[in-house]
Amino acid sequence: MDKLVFVAILAASLLTAWWSRGGRRHDEIHDYFVASRQFGGVLLFFLAVGETYSLGVLTAFPGGIYLHGTTFCIWFIGYVVLAFPVGYFLAPMIWRAAQRYDPVTIADLFRRHFDSRALEILVSLIAILFLIPWGVIQFMGLTMVLQGLGFALPSWILMIAGALLAYTYAAMSGIRAPAYVSVIKDTLLLAAIIVVGVAIFRLPHGYRTMLQGIEEPAFTGRDIRVMVTNILFQASGLFLFPAAVASFFTARSPQTIRRAMIAMPLYMVMFLFLILTAFYARNTFGPGFSPNHIFIDTARQLLSPWLIGLVAGGAALSGLVVLASTCLVIGPLLTHNLLKGLTEKQQKGGAQFISAVYLVASMLGATFAASIAATMNNLTYFGLTQFLPGVLIICFNLRVPARAVLTGLVTGVVIPSVLFLCGVDTDGINPGLTGLAFNITIVAAFALRPGRGLADTGR
Repeated sequence: MDKLVFVAILAASLLTAWWSRGGRRHDEIHDYFVASRQFGGVLLFFLAVGETYSLGVLTAFPGGIYLHGTTFCIWFIGYVVLAFPVGYFLAPMIWRAAQRYDPVTIADLFRRHFDSRALEILVSLIAILFLIPWGVIQFMGLTMVLQGLGFALPSWILMIAGALLAYTYAAMSGIRAPAYVSVIKDTLLLAAIIVVGVAIFRLPHGYRTMLQGIEEPAFTGRDIRVMVTNILFQASGLFLFPAAVASFFTARSPQTIRRAMIAMPLYMVMFLFLILTAFYARNTFGPGFSPNHIFIDTARQLLSPWLIGLVAGGAALSGLVVLASTCLVIGPLLTHNLLKGLTEKQQKGGAQFISAVYLVASMLGATFAASIAATMNNLTYFGLTQFLPGVLIICFNLRVPARAVLTGLVTGVVIPSVLFLCGVDTDGINPGLTGLAFNITIVAAFALRPGRGLADTGR
């Protein structure tokens, strides 16, 4: 029964993706990648939420609480909550910048504002490279969901099946397919999380078991530094993900974006039930359990088969929608920004090819990843949050030398990457925030040095 419900949900999502075509000209680049900038509040809301609440919510969040307890819980919720006011002000400014420069990708904004081909290439390469860990998270979660549902197949076969579905969504109608499928995904995701939480409450000792899994907070100075720096850094970068920026390009107006941003915190209700599930599992399963399987295995323990199918369907769609949206960002970054002189037909064909390459790279990363999903999440932010100084300069229409932004961006990306790969102990300070501080300092030093004000382009 669970597999039947799961397959029915996936079939419904494919029909929805096909229906989203609506007879439009999807060979036109602006329609395929940014929906001709015609999304209203409802579709923008579901598309933006789809990028914010990915499958990582069901893997990284409960898994992190299972391993690290209250410290991780405060950090994760803190950065998401703080990100919403950041997005409320930043997203409409990005939309206005898009009106000036008519971009398809975030790299277009950098290229056209700073008049720098080198900056366009650098932004494109950073976006592509650091979106691979983001794809790894989705494939790790998809494998977990499918194996938890009882599909006794090797993980690489399950990941290939997920990649084919994500690719199909993207190929059918471009950005419209993830937007429409997100309506189904978000409904099921909320229902699935709430159903599991309610099932725990209905257990004779479920509430007591959950409370026993919560340790009494005793934060050290290091814990506080971890929480504060992670919250500040990741809240600054949540809406700088290329797919999130591209979703702002699809909006009809800045008011449409503001309305979506006001409604998005309503989804925070899911975290209450996820926290309940994570602490219940922490006390029930004990140490040594796979953290990425916490949510789905708790669901299997508590729910009837058809509800397990619903939970698995909502979880799987969460990963598939994010993968499809990311493919629609990766594609034009290569064919539109890195490769020049292609026709629109060649750009679309090339984008579909590089999307397949991206999916394969993410699958390989998921196959060999030795860390939990939360670590992959951190790696993505190390690169993408470094776009912040440049994006703010673009949004405020300031004139700063391109080489200042380029130097700051390179420095900001290299520092956290080296610190992480070399295993350097930063005493609880997020390495990405250190990189961002150097990034901002370099940009400011170039822009404000004597004889060169902010209005001087330096081009």
